[in-house]
Amino acid sequence: MSAIDQAFIRAYEVDAAAAAPSPRLSVNVAARSSIAPPAKVVESIAVQAMDAAVAQPQAKQVTFASSAPAFSVATGPQSRPIESAEATVQRRPSLPPRSTERRPLSTYAQPAQIVEARFKPTLEVDSFRWSAVSQQLVRRCRQQLQPAVDAIVAADDVGRSLLGIGAQVGGAGCTTLVACLARLLVEAGKSVAIVDANFAKPGLALHLGLATEVGWEDVLSGRVSLAEAVIHSLGDRIALLPLAIGGPAAASRLETIHASVTAGVLRYHYDVVLFDLGVVADPQQGPVARRVIQQCRLDGALVAAGRGATSAQPQQLLRAAPELATICLGVVENQLRVA
Repeated sequence: MSAIDQAFIRAYEVDAAAAAPSPRLSVNVAARSSIAPPAKVVESIAVQAMDAAVAQPQAKQVTFASSAPAFSVATGPQSRPIESAEATVQRRPSLPPRSTERRPLSTYAQPAQIVEARFKPTLEVDSFRWSAVSQQLVRRCRQQLQPAVDAIVAADDVGRSLLGIGAQVGGAGCTTLVACLARLLVEAGKSVAIVDANFAKPGLALHLGLATEVGWEDVLSGRVSLAEAVIHSLGDRIALLPLAIGGPAAASRLETIHASVTAGVLRYHYDVVLFDLGVVADPQQGPVARRVIQQCRLDGALVAAGRGATSAQPQQLLRAAPELATICLGVVENQLRVA
């Protein structure tokens, strides 16, 4: 039985003991007065009642002893004559009168306990297997990457936490840059999630030493939940949403509601979410990257460029991916060759 049904029963039930008249308590002074007492007794009782009213203005309990069950009569300054006084019977307090005010059904039920929603990835690993190139890039080029980290932290401080990392040409190290920036952001005190959005050439999980059978494409199709696809590294404190297969068929699922739901859940549970957009000028990946920007509502983007290629980027970026150009925070020169 639900709480609402129980509340309705309590609201409308009547105590049988209180509702049924008690034969022992039906005695009344008027009934007893039908047998007229002697005139002297009546006069004596009346005088005693008047004296009691003058001496004690507060109400008091006068008890009559009789073979009948005992009951009490309230007397006071405004008491009626004994012949017409009604006995005040002590009974159990009854239910309060039913209110005619209309109330919604929800007010009769106990409020439900607030359940705090927590996103917890099902899969966990001790740590990712970072490549030698990534480790050297973080160790030797930290100073060169610090402006990009500062730009991401500043964007997060104003609520722009969904950021894409794209490249204009292949070989610029977009995937490596995503992984390295994630490590530096964790060192800066941010909780970070990285998403493989390179449907033309997925490889973020492989770059971190993982072989996955379930990926973002399965979340987009509704086959698995987001928590079942995300992999959390305990040692690195980074969450990864990989792509297992990719391809045009998987990219077509970005039109479903699951794409925006993925972005919303990750935005809520992580300080910064980095999307690997791949090569935005690629004929296959370019349209997919623009679709990710629109469906996931990315707040900003960084462009990975090869060494010495930063000067000619803005105009090319505007032509290749105008959606990316409008949210671009800057261009990051990849230092892989120097490292």
